[in-house]
Amino acid sequence: MAATFDTANGNSGYPPSGISFSHTLNFGSGNDRVVLVGITLVGGVSTSISSCTYNSQAMTLLGSVSETYFGRETWTYVYILYDAGLPSSSGSYTVSVTATGTTVPYSGIVEALGFYGAAQTTPNYATNSGFSNPAYDTVPYSTNITVGTNSGLLVDFGGAESNNSASAQAPGSGQTERQDIFYGNNCLLAASTKPYTSSGSNSMQQTPNGEYWAFVHVAVELADGDGGIIVVDSDSDLENATVMNHTFPVTAGDNRMLLVGAGGERLGGGNVNSVTYNGTALQKVENKEYDEGANNASWWYLLDANFPGTPGSYNIQVTYSGAYAPGFLAAVEVHNAKQAAPEEENGSSATSTNTLNTTITTLTDGAAIFGYMTTGDTGTFTPQSGQTELEEQSGGAGGASMVMGYEIIPTAGATNMQWLASSTRNRLVQMVIAVAPFSEEVGLNVVMMGCNF
Repeated sequence: MAATFDTANGNSGYPPSGISFSHTLNFGSGNDRVVLVGITLVGGVSTSISSCTYNSQAMTLLGSVSETYFGRETWTYVYILYDAGLPSSSGSYTVSVTATGTTVPYSGIVEALGFYGAAQTTPNYATNSGFSNPAYDTVPYSTNITVGTNSGLLVDFGGAESNNSASAQAPGSGQTERQDIFYGNNCLLAASTKPYTSSGSNSMQQTPNGEYWAFVHVAVELADGDGGIIVVDSDSDLENATVMNHTFPVTAGDNRMLLVGAGGERLGGGNVNSVTYNGTALQKVENKEYDEGANNASWWYLLDANFPGTPGSYNIQVTYSGAYAPGFLAAVEVHNAKQAAPEEENGSSATSTNTLNTTITTLTDGAAIFGYMTTGDTGTFTPQSGQTELEEQSGGAGGASMVMGYEIIPTAGATNMQWLASSTRNRLVQMVIAVAPFSEEVGLNVVMMGCNF
């Protein structure tokens, strides 16, 4: 899976007092995430970073470079934190940096860039620096880097001391600017990315828009990772109906699969008769539907060959054989999936309890299990450790609830999906399926999730 930029956030201030800000992770653990934090300090002597943390987790120094002029120092540092050290859930987390020195720096800028689909190994990096008197005047500076892998992203953090005229920087050809901060009339830091598709020599470049005294530049090779489930978007609703319709977007990609969970609380019986996407029928997994009294749950799938010819938003339609109050629909788009029916499925049910555990045996290393559960009462759910909840809903005319989630199972074998309800529920029913990767080396990549209820 390709190393992909996620989000960037940053802040500036007086380094000895600490510089902190909130950075957003859009994806949870298992997505080959990497966060790079770039820091530029201006004006100190014998400067060092005393602390660089992400959500209170210490980050690892990847590389640094300095330039000394007129008895002052300008530094750029780059720190890194991998998926295993990042918070397990998506959300916003605090980046915090403090610095010290014989003479403390008087200006500092910190920028955090998040990525997913990136290799979880120490990346190559290169540095460059220089200074001039009189000041450089809109002169580009660059860093050459020898790329050791065949595909990924180059990332740079370019810092400079401004001569009170340069207030921004422009990235080089093919680069996309991700962050550009000017602080205190003397401190610049810009970050950008550029994809690469072959090994060998490459370079990253920044150009301040006015005079500057010194530059300190770090370029990083962020190689493509081995894959992982990626949930880009989600939505939810509930509907009391016999026919449900929901617009759902699909993206471009290889070996795609659309999964739809359908069910809910029935009035006087009834089943899920059909599910279509853009008018094309989905197949019911093992032609099975699990029941517990008035509640039911089922999974349906569509292979890549039957996707619409153009990526975009199309209608999912679920038709029931009777009235549902409410009905629930949840959809997940999976990339790099084996182009066949889910390799295994199982269901379970219970009543008058606050938990439901469904066992399943995966047959392929790296398979993903997806669970879809409905209950006959309202309330919330908590997933067991290792699971990622994608969506839940509660309400409707009959007062019901739904939850859907997934987990990647690295080694094939027996496993389970379990939910803890916020209160005792009637009529809990869950169906769990296992989806094999297209290749055990490629893995699974869930790029879009949405649901309508």
